[in-house]
Amino acid sequence: MPKLRSARTPQSDAFLTMDRAKTAAARAGKAIVDLSVGSSDLPPPQEALDALQASLSDPAAHKYCLKSGTMPLLEAACDWYARTYGVRLDPATQALSLVGSQEGLAHLLLAVTDPGDTLLLTDVAYPSYFGAAKVAGLRTALVPLDPATRLADLSAVSPGDAAAATALLLNVPCNPTGAVADEAWWARVLAFAEKHDLLLIHDNPYVHQVFDAPAAVSPLALPGASARVVELFSFAKSWQLGGFRLGFALGCAPALAALEAVKAPIDFNQYLGIQRMGVACLRLPPSVTRDYAAVWERRAAALVDALAAHGWAQPAPRACMYVWARLPDGVAGGDDVAFCEQLVAATGVALAPGRGFGPGGAGHVRFALVRPEGELRAAAAAVPGCLQALPGSFLQQLVTSVPPHLKARLRAVSRKMLRIVDGAHGLRLTAGAAASGGDRGGSGGAGSLPVALRLARPHVAALDLSALASDAPSQQLAAIAALGLPALAELTLGHSQLGLLATVAAFAPRLACLRLVSTSRAPLSDDERAGALNLLAAQLPALGGVRRLELDAQWHRLLAQEPQLAAAVGSLTALRALVMQGDPERPDARWASLSEPIFLAAVAPLTRLTRLAMGTVLADKLSPAAAVAGLAPSLRDLRCFGYDNIWRHGWALEWAAHCSGLTALEVTACDAAPGCFEAIAGLRGLRSLSLQYDVGSAVSSAWLAPLAACAGLTALRLGALVLQPGHAGPGGRSAAVDAEAAALLAARAERLALAPGGAEEGPAGGAAPAPAPPPGAALPALGALRRLHAGLVCKAPIASLSPNLTELIDSGVNLYELGVAFQESEAATARDAFTPPPPRLAALELGDLAALDGHAGWPGLAALPGLRELRLEMRLGAPGGLAAAASLGGGGLARLPGLTKLVLMISRDAAELGDTYNSEEDVLLWRRQADLRVVELRGSRLLGGFMVQPPLLSQLARQLPALECVELTRCHDLSALELAALVASRAVPRVVVRDCGGVRDRDCAVMQTCARGAVVVECAS
Repeated sequence: MPKLRSARTPQSDAFLTMDRAKTAAARAGKAIVDLSVGSSDLPPPQEALDALQASLSDPAAHKYCLKSGTMPLLEAACDWYARTYGVRLDPATQALSLVGSQEGLAHLLLAVTDPGDTLLLTDVAYPSYFGAAKVAGLRTALVPLDPATRLADLSAVSPGDAAAATALLLNVPCNPTGAVADEAWWARVLAFAEKHDLLLIHDNPYVHQVFDAPAAVSPLALPGASARVVELFSFAKSWQLGGFRLGFALGCAPALAALEAVKAPIDFNQYLGIQRMGVACLRLPPSVTRDYAAVWERRAAALVDALAAHGWAQPAPRACMYVWARLPDGVAGGDDVAFCEQLVAATGVALAPGRGFGPGGAGHVRFALVRPEGELRAAAAAVPGCLQALPGSFLQQLVTSVPPHLKARLRAVSRKMLRIVDGAHGLRLTAGAAASGGDRGGSGGAGSLPVALRLARPHVAALDLSALASDAPSQQLAAIAALGLPALAELTLGHSQLGLLATVAAFAPRLACLRLVSTSRAPLSDDERAGALNLLAAQLPALGGVRRLELDAQWHRLLAQEPQLAAAVGSLTALRALVMQGDPERPDARWASLSEPIFLAAVAPLTRLTRLAMGTVLADKLSPAAAVAGLAPSLRDLRCFGYDNIWRHGWALEWAAHCSGLTALEVTACDAAPGCFEAIAGLRGLRSLSLQYDVGSAVSSAWLAPLAACAGLTALRLGALVLQPGHAGPGGRSAAVDAEAAALLAARAERLALAPGGAEEGPAGGAAPAPAPPPGAALPALGALRRLHAGLVCKAPIASLSPNLTELIDSGVNLYELGVAFQESEAATARDAFTPPPPRLAALELGDLAALDGHAGWPGLAALPGLRELRLEMRLGAPGGLAAAASLGGGGLARLPGLTKLVLMISRDAAELGDTYNSEEDVLLWRRQADLRVVELRGSRLLGGFMVQPPLLSQLARQLPALECVELTRCHDLSALELAALVASRAVPRVVVRDCGGVRDRDCAVMQTCARGAVVVECAS
C-alpha cells in the first residue's frame, strides 16, 4: 500500500466530534441552536456587497490576480492602519494579501520555521494554531494563561523553551476567552521577544471587536516592532465577511517576503471582486465596526446575565463574540466533550468543547454569540434544565442514593412541592408552600424540605424559600445550613424567613445575590413590618460578599418609607447591582419616588454600582451633580420609574446626564418635551434609551436631533412618535416641522383645558406646555439605530429615521388621546411609511391589527425584502379588526416572501375571551405565507384558529409546507386534549409549550412517546 498519511497530518479534533453530535441530534428531531461555531450571523456592510456586485460584470476581475493586482487592497490596508494607529507602512514590502488569516498563519509558519523548531503558543488558543504547527512539523511549548487576566503568562516559560523557540504566536483579543491587553502588556511581550530573539506573530482578527475602544492595541505600532512583528488581520470578524475568505498581513518585511515565496506555488491570491469588498470595508467610518461591536457586547451581557440567573455565574468578556465558561465541579465528570455531546442531544443547544482549544481548555465550554439575544437567553435557560438528564448528574445520584423508604417522598417533593433543577452550576431549589408541612392528603411528608436540603446541601446553588409558610421548620433548616452551603450563590426570601438570613449567609461563602420578595399583595401588618425591619437592620451589614440585591415592589415601597432599611441597604458597599422593582399595575405611583434622605442613605454610598433600578428621586436641595459624584464613574445601566417632570422638580433625566458612562437608560412616566433629549445628548456611550411618558403625549421626530450625538445608540423606545417629513434648510425649521410642533402643542393645551381645574395630573399639579423644537431642528438620521419601539404616526419614511433598522415594534397610537386639534391637522395617511423600505428590517411587530389595512399606513409589508418575523397584537373590539386583513384583496394578508415566523399575540386574559373571539378569521393572516417555519400563539389557543377548528388544522399542513414548529406561549386556556389533537394530526414536526397552565411536563412526555418520533413535543415551562 502507498503511504497515505503524513506524520504531520493533524488528527481529528473535538469539533468533528461535535459536528457528528449535531447531525445525530438533528436527525432525532432536535432544532439545533448552533453556538459552537464563531460564524457571524450579522450582515456585511452594504458597501462591500455593492463592490462585489459591480465586480461580477467587470471582465478584468475574472482573471488570475498576481501581486500587482493586490496593491489596491494593500494600499487600503496600510491607509487603514495609519488612520487607526498612526503608523505608516510600505504596502509594497510590509503588507501581503491573504486568503483569510487562517491560511496566512499556516503558510507563515512554513515560511519562517523548519521542522523541529519550537513555537511558543498559549495552552488555550484557536484550534487551527495547533494544526498549523503540526503541519509545519514544529514542537509546541505551551504557555499557560494568567488566571486573573486570561493572557499569556510569559513568566511561566522555562528558560530552555525560551532559548529553543523560534517564534511566539499570540491572539489578543483572544478567542475563546475574550481577554484584551493594554499597551504596557504588549511592551513586556515585545521585550520578551527581543530578549530571546523571537519572531512575534500576532493573529488579530478581532481588532474591532473590543467593547470599550475603537480598536484593539496593535503590537506592530510599538517603537521598533516592525523588525520582528507580523500581524495577521481578517475581514471575517470585524466586517462579517467570513465566507469570503480574505485577510492581509502587515509588519516585518523579510518575514512577509518569505511568506510570499511560499504562497507563490500555492495560490494566485483571492478573487479580485472579494478584494474590492475588503477595500470598501477598510474605507468605512469607524462607526460601522463600533455598531457591530455593540451587538456582540449586548449579546454577551444578555447571555452572561441569563446564565447567572440560572445559577451559572461567568465573567463577562471584554471583546470578541464568545463567552468562555468553566464547567462547575462534578458536572459530567469535568469532560467538556461529553457534556457538549449530551447537551446537544438533550436540548439541541450546541457549544464548543473547551478541549478543542488546547489542553488548558479542558473543563470549559465556549458559547459563540451568533444568535439574537432572545435565543441566547433561551439557550442559557435550556442548559441548566438539561443537566438532570445527563448521566452521572447529581440529581440522578441523589435519587439513587436515597434509602428506599425516602425515595417516594423525595420524588413527591420534587414533583409537587419542591422544584429541583440540576443546573450547570449546581441545584436550584424552590420551595412550595407545603414543602415544609406535614402529610396532607399524601402530598408529601413531614419535613420534606429539610430532607432534600440535607441530601443536596453541597450542591445547592440557588435556594428560594419565599413561599414557605410562617411555621416552616426554621431551626431545622438553619442547622442544615450551618453544615455549609459551599455552592450557594443566590438566595430568595420572604419576610417570614428573614431569620434564616444571617445563618445561611455565614455558611455560604459564595453568596452573591439576595432577593427579597413578598408572597402577598397585602401590606405587612405593623408587627410584621417592625420585625422585618429589625432583622434586616441587624443582618444586612454583615453580607459583605453580596454583589446584587433585588427588592420587589413591596420591599421597594418599604425602603422608600423606612430610613432604618435604607441605612441597612447603604451598608452593602460592595454591591454591583441594586434592582428595586415597581408595581406593574401602578407605574406612576407616587410611592415609587425616593426622598432625598432615603437616596443619600440607601444609594449614594454604593459607589461600585454598575446597574441601578429605582423610583425617581425627588431632590429639591441637592444638585444632581453632587448627588451622583460617587456613582457616576461606575454606573452603566439606569432605570428610574415614577413620575418625572424635568421642568419642575423631576430628577431622573438631569441626574442621568451627569452619569457619562451610561450605556442603558430607562425612565418611565416622564414628561414629553424636547428637553428630555437635550438633557441626555451628552451620554455619548448610550446604546439603549427608553422614555415612557404620559398617555396623550407625543414626541416629534424633530426633537430627536440631539440623539445624533449618541453615535452608538442602537435601541430606542418611546411612547407615541410622529415621524415628520422634511429637513431644515439653512434658514431654520421646515414648515412641516413648525406645523408638527403647533399640532402637538395644541393637543397638549387641549388636554390641559379638559383636565380638572385646568391642570394636568402629575406630582405637582399643572405643567406648562412643552416649547416648540429649536430653530434648525430636522428629522435626524440615527444611523446606528437597530431597534425602534414606539407608537408610530408615519408621515415620513421610517428609513429616513434610521436606514439600518433590523427590528421595529409599532405599539399603536390612540389618535383621540392626542387631541382633536392633532387629528384635524395632522391625521394624514402614511402610505409611504415603507417607501423606501428599511433594507435590513427583519422583525416587525404591530400593536394594532387594524394597521394591516391599506388605509392605516402599512400597505408596504411585501416591499420589505428582509422581513423574516412578523408579530401581530390581536385586539378585541378595535376598529377595523380582522376586517382590515380581509379587505386586502379579500383573501387576507398578501404573501410576504421570506417570512419565516409569525407570532399572533393577545394581551387579554384567555379566560375572558370566551365566544367573543372569532378565531376562524385568523386564517386570513397565515394562509398565504408559504415560507413560514414557525407559528407562535402567545396568550390564547384561540389565536390562529387551527387549535380549535379542525378544518383549519388540516389546512395548516397543506398551505404551510415549510412549517417546522408551532410554539404555544402562556396559553392558559390550552388543554392537554387540544395539544394531543395537534400532535396526532402530524401537521407540524415540532411543538413547543411554554408556561401553559393546563399542560404539564408529564403531558408533553406522554405525547412525545405516543408520537413515536413523528412529532417532537417540548415543554419549556
